[in-house]
Amino acid sequence: MKEVFDRDARSIEPTAQAEADWVKPVTGPSPMREYQAICTPGYYNQEGKNEGQGFLDNLYPEGAVPFFRLLKAWREQGDLNGIVVR
Repeated sequence: MKEVFDRDARSIEPTAQAEADWVKPVTGPSPMREYQAICTPGYYNQEGKNEGQGFLDNLYPEGAVPFFRLLKAWREQGDLNGIVVR
């Protein structure tokens, strides 16, 4: 948000390519999905459907610390690559 205010912008949104690049790893196979495949049907695996849209799916696959490093590196670039600022 700081960058939005600093740039006197009124809106920000991801480019279609940036969104697609993000969705691919986040919705890809993960150890949690393998676990959910053998779990009793319920809230966490979409009643046993296990289609990658459950509560515990769609997380950054490398974990929280690598995700925070990714964000830090992206912010340090300073160009807001993948974001349309208006």
